[in-house]
Amino acid sequence: MRIIAILSALLLATSAHAIVEEKKEYKWEFPAQGITGVVIKGVVGTIHIDTDRKNEIQIRAFRTVRAKDKPYALSTIQRTTPKYDTAGGILVLEDVIPDDLRTERYTEDAPEVELDIEVHIPPGLRLTSSLVVGTTVISGEAGALTIKSGNGLVKLDNLKVLKGGTVIGIDTGDLELNGAVNDLQATLKVGSIRTILETNTANRVVLQTQVGSILAQLKSVPKQSLSVSASVGTVQIKIPGNTKGDATVSTQTGKFRSDFPLTRRPRSVGDTGGLLTGTLGRGGTVQIKVTSGVGDAMLEKG
Repeated sequence: MRIIAILSALLLATSAHAIVEEKKEYKWEFPAQGITGVVIKGVVGTIHIDTDRKNEIQIRAFRTVRAKDKPYALSTIQRTTPKYDTAGGILVLEDVIPDDLRTERYTEDAPEVELDIEVHIPPGLRLTSSLVVGTTVISGEAGALTIKSGNGLVKLDNLKVLKGGTVIGIDTGDLELNGAVNDLQATLKVGSIRTILETNTANRVVLQTQVGSILAQLKSVPKQSLSVSASVGTVQIKIPGNTKGDATVSTQTGKFRSDFPLTRRPRSVGDTGGLLTGTLGRGGTVQIKVTSGVGDAMLEKG
C-alpha cells in the first residue's frame, strides 16, 4: 500500500507540472513590386531570411506555445497572432506578445511562446532584423543590413552587402559571418566573432567584443580603417601579405606578434603585454589596429 501511495503522489506531481504544446502556421505571399525594405521584429524564436526570390515575397511563421493545459495554450495562440504591414514600401513583420505575457514569462504557470520566422525575398532590399532571444540566419544579397540580437547566434552565410552599410549589435551570443560587405560595424558584449570577409569596397570595418575571441580572415582590406578589438579575449587577424598601410598590434596582458615587420615599442614598467607599430609595404591609406586588453593579439598573413 505504501508503494502505491508513493507512486500516486509522483503521478499527481507530474500531472500538476504537465506541459501541453500547441502549434500554428501562418503564410503570406505577395508581389515584391514597390517594396524597398524589410523589417523583422521577433521576440523569442528564430529568424531566417534568404534572398532567393525574383519578384515575390514569401513568409512562413510557426507559432509554438507550451502551457499548463490545452485551453490556455490555444487562447495564447489566438492572442499572439503576428502582424505585417507594407506601408511606405517597407514590409514590417512583427511578433505580437501582449504586455501581460511579457511580464508573466518568469512566473511558474506562464506559457512559453516562440515564433520561428522564415522569409524569402528578392535580393538588394534593405534588411533590418531584431530578436530578443534566439538564432538569426541571413543568406544572400542585401542593399543594407542592420541586426540587433539580445541573446543568441547570428549567422550570416554567403552574404553580400555592397551598397549600404552593415551594423550588427549582439548582447550575448556569437557572430559567424562569411561574405562581402561594405562598411561594417559589429559590436558584441559577450560573444565571439568568426568571419571570412571581402571588404575592398568598404571604407571602415570595426569588429569588437567586450568578452570573447575574434578570428577574422580578410581576403581584402578596407580603404581607410580596420579596427579589431577584444577587452577580454584573443584577437587573431589574417590579411593579404601585399597589404599597404600602417598597423598597430597591442595587448595589455597577453602575447603579441605580427607576420609583418613591425617595430616593438617600449611599454611602462610592469606591463606584461606589448605594442608593435609600423608600415606595411610602402605605406597606404588603411590604418589597421589589432587590440586585446586581456588576451593575445596577432596580425598574420593569410
